[in-house]
Amino acid sequence: NLWKIKSHKSIPSVDDTIEINKFLLKRLIDNLPSKSNKDYFNKKIDDKYSLFSISMKNKKDMISLYLLLGIFIFNIILKIEVLGFSVPRICNFILDFVVAVNFAYIFCTSKIYLSFNSQKTARKINETDTKECFNEIISEFKDEYEKIIICIEDLDRYNDSKFVITILEQIYKFYGEDNNKVKFIISLKPPYQLLNDDKIEMKNDKTFNIEEVGEYKELYEKLFDLIINLQTIAYQNYSSVLLELIKSKKELLSEIEINIPTDDENIGMWDYLYKGDAVSIRDIKHRFNYFLILYENLYYHKQSLKNSELINISIETCLFVSYLEDEFSSDFYQFINDSKKFDDIVSEYLLSSAFSKLEDSKDFDLEIKNA
Repeated sequence: NLWKIKSHKSIPSVDDTIEINKFLLKRLIDNLPSKSNKDYFNKKIDDKYSLFSISMKNKKDMISLYLLLGIFIFNIILKIEVLGFSVPRICNFILDFVVAVNFAYIFCTSKIYLSFNSQKTARKINETDTKECFNEIISEFKDEYEKIIICIEDLDRYNDSKFVITILEQIYKFYGEDNNKVKFIISLKPPYQLLNDDKIEMKNDKTFNIEEVGEYKELYEKLFDLIINLQTIAYQNYSSVLLELIKSKKELLSEIEINIPTDDENIGMWDYLYKGDAVSIRDIKHRFNYFLILYENLYYHKQSLKNSELINISIETCLFVSYLEDEFSSDFYQFINDSKKFDDIVSEYLLSSAFSKLEDSKDFDLEIKNA
């Protein structure tokens, strides 16, 4: 998930591109199965390190190393006859030889990382370090998995086209090392939309020449083996998307006694989850999750009450509230957080079926009146 990566307003410097590399590597390291391997790789790309540090990727080798060190110290004690008895010289020689051979074997076969920093200053990680680390990490994954696919998420949420291109170039450096080892799937805006957002972000006019779009399109074609254009989902197809989302929570909905629609033609009151202007798939998911939390809390609260059979929880009301919260967020939270105003409005409606406290000019107020 690249949404958490630091946002840049201009083309990052060389140091910043290394930070992008390290960010990607750390996400891969987090998914390694072995903790000792994670420590090894994290230390390998860390700018700050102690005066002297040793890290071995294989934990068993580290145990063997300590055992050999113990034997070596014991052999020295025997040689200086501290314990009051001596052993034949041939035995000392054999022990020295065994220790030396095993030390050499461990250092040759195990991946060891040593850090020396006499001045206690930060070292500089370069592209050679990050590429080497990436290849080692991929080798670790190859031991566990037949195929490796890395999905880069949320890069399509950035409006800074230069930053997006910089990240793509950094990812391609890893991909270009060995195409057979790993495949990347990256979600991106098309060149025209990326440039269009860039213009809006900079508060410029939305006009740019065709060559500028062509350059980005050509760059995409150079970086990617396959480009698939995903069409925007039409409003009339939102019900199908919503139905699949509801089905994915079928077990939970069943537990809290909610019947799901059988097909998208009978979506009914559930259309509150995609009602409104410029609703995206993210908005639908947000509304659905908000609705679930709201209804579930009310449902289990009801179970804890005496005479719970007298309490009715309206699914439609909860769906409507999730729609208000997303479509009119600012007005909604201002409305529910002002408890006195809220109580006055409810009391006034109960007494006179009127809403003098609301202003007819606002869409939100009209929704409240309709509710």
